[in-house]
Amino acid sequence: MEEKVDRRVIRTRKAIQKSFEELATTHDYHDITIKELAEKANINRKTFYLHFDSIEDLVNSYVNEVTQRLVSLFKQRSFKENYEHPGQNLTELISLLQESKDFWSRLLFSDEYSFFTRKIERMVAKEMTQSILASFSINRDDAKLCANFLIQNTLSTLRFFINDQRNTDYDQIQNKISRLNTFGISTFLDKFSSGPQIENR
Repeated sequence: MEEKVDRRVIRTRKAIQKSFEELATTHDYHDITIKELAEKANINRKTFYLHFDSIEDLVNSYVNEVTQRLVSLFKQRSFKENYEHPGQNLTELISLLQESKDFWSRLLFSDEYSFFTRKIERMVAKEMTQSILASFSINRDDAKLCANFLIQNTLSTLRFFINDQRNTDYDQIQNKISRLNTFGISTFLDKFSSGPQIENR
């Protein structure tokens, strides 16, 4: 019985998310209402509130999903390994964009969702800072600077290509971002780092 309930909960949650993804590609964020979302998902408002407190809470679930996927990706290797093979860092993000291009492009790169994008940047930067400190002998402020540069440069470059819509060759975009990121922090790390660390801080 419990398994049947769990399946129903998962199915309802997915219906809510699918309806939101469809509405988000055609509606401004502040124009999406719980009433419309519930009707599209074929549920009532009370059922929506069993899963999410608000539309903002629903969007935050996507923020957490993206953050967890990105953090788990770069935690698979040391920052030094990711730095030496920069293309690996972008694979998951590119894969995510290709899953539902219109929705994720809207969520990550449109001005109306910029508040949520900044939350992703802050959370990923916090984890990446720790990863940098574990690989290079630099102070915490410099590690935070590197982390924020890499994240903001990656997202802003992706935003440029996605919004421009003239280049959707993801391999080429990934190559350009990798080169920009590597060039951007290579001399910085050479100048301010005394080399890879032996122990984590």
